[in-house]
Amino acid sequence: MVLRVGYIREHFASPLLQFAADDGGKTFTLVECPGGTGQVIAAFQANEIDIGVALTDALLAGIANGNQDYKMIGQYVATPLNWAVTVGKDSKYTKLEELRGTTMGISRIGSGSQTMAAVMAMQQGALHSFHHFR
Repeated sequence: MVLRVGYIREHFASPLLQFAADDGGKTFTLVECPGGTGQVIAAFQANEIDIGVALTDALLAGIANGNQDYKMIGQYVATPLNWAVTVGKDSKYTKLEELRGTTMGISRIGSGSQTMAAVMAMQQGALHSFHHFR
């Protein structure tokens, strides 16, 4: 049986992509989920994948909300991801608090970058000021 592995094309998937190239489809095939963890969860619900590699927080949220289409059996990345807030080299912004009321760029709605942008806003005491994401 060839396993179907749902994944998101992000930097942490590089070893998986290399292994897939070496494997040549003998033991598993990759199912790309460009919509992020939400698409991985939907692929489980539609029985399109057997294994998923995705953002832990969103998977846990699904389980906590009663989703029984998957279960977590291990972790893929054991170290925390580091997130940065960046601006262009000529930007007028020099501090996080100056970004209140602006639009934040994220990879996609429901992604880890949206989650971390919201966490940053809460840490800054300004969640209501950081609610625009693109």
